[in-house]
Amino acid sequence: MTACTLSSEFISSIFLDILFQDKYQTVYIEHGSSQFLRISSSEEIIEGGEVYDLQFLPLTAVDCSFEDKLQINSRVKGSYVFHRIEWYSPVEPMKDIIGNSPRILNLSKITNIPPDVNEYKITTCGYLLEFQDNNLLVFTSDYPGCIEITMDGQFISQFCSDYTKTTLTA
Repeated sequence: MTACTLSSEFISSIFLDILFQDKYQTVYIEHGSSQFLRISSSEEIIEGGEVYDLQFLPLTAVDCSFEDKLQINSRVKGSYVFHRIEWYSPVEPMKDIIGNSPRILNLSKITNIPPDVNEYKITTCGYLLEFQDNNLLVFTSDYPGCIEITMDGQFISQFCSDYTKTTLTA
C-alpha cells in the first residue's frame, strides 16, 4: 500500500458510524478523490485492565451508507496523531473498593513513564486535523473505547499538552 501524507490532501467529508450520543465506534475520513481513512478503536488487555488504541486504515472503497455525515470542504494545513503511555498501578487499600486487586489506569506522554513501571502500552489516543479557521480532534475515550470528535479549542490545546503529538502519514 502506497503511503501518502494527509496534511496536503483535500478532506471532503467525515462519516460517523453512530454508537450513541456524540460517541462513535468508527470514523471514516474521505481524503483525495475516492479514498477513505478509517479510524476505529480496538481494545487490548494489560495487567488485567483494558486500554483502547485508535487504528488507522487507508481504504480504497467504503460503503457510504452511514447515518451522519459532517461536511468539511476545506484544505487541511496539518494532520497529527497523538500517542500516550498507559499503565496500571495498584490502589492503596480502602474498605469501600470492591475487588481483589483494584488498579488505576495512568496516562502520560510517552517520555514520562515512571522507572518502576514494568508493563505498559503505547497507545494512539487522538488524531488532529488543522484547518485555516479551526481544528478538529478525533480521540478515543478511555471507557468504553468510544471515539469522540471535538472542535473546542481549549480542549484541543489541553490534549496537545497532555500527550505526544507527531505528524501523521498513512
